[in-house]
Amino acid sequence: MTAIAAELGFKAFLASQGWSDNRCRRDIRHDLEKALASAREAGLSGEGDELAEVLAVLNAYYPRHAFDHFAGDPAFALRARAAVARLFDTVRPYVEGSGGE
Repeated sequence: MTAIAAELGFKAFLASQGWSDNRCRRDIRHDLEKALASAREAGLSGEGDELAEVLAVLNAYYPRHAFDHFAGDPAFALRARAAVARLFDTVRPYVEGSGGE
């Protein structure tokens, strides 16, 4: 669920920057590292380096729907949730400023 939340957070930011839903589906799909790179290219900043580290781990499993092979520890899960929560805090003003909720 944390990976899905990150994906949706990035796609919400990109939508606030004029990306269409179809473009997000076509260009990002479920690739969290590509989503981060695209968001940064579109002007996202302030999300922190820890997010990139967390996404690298999640991205090894998420795009291939392979979390049944994930052997993460509880400490990573807490770190990942916190990083994605900070992403939401960073994205929120962009989304609200574009008229989204």
